[in-house]
Amino acid sequence: MGRELIAEDRLPALLKEHQKVADQALVERARRGDQEAFSELVRAHRAQALRMGEQDHAGFASS
Repeated sequence: MGRELIAEDRLPALLKEHQKVADQALVERARRGDQEAFSELVRAHRAQALRMGEQDHAGFASS
């Protein structure tokens, strides 16, 4: 007991909020000179850009 179930429709919003908090922590660490945190932010940004590019390309290919 003590654990609550999360409705499936709320899960994406909760994951997005969790990622936002994690990103904010990385930004703060990077601002303090943490090279590992900066590298992780760059990696995450590149991965997101690639995903967005793939989605754009998939939409173009289907038209």
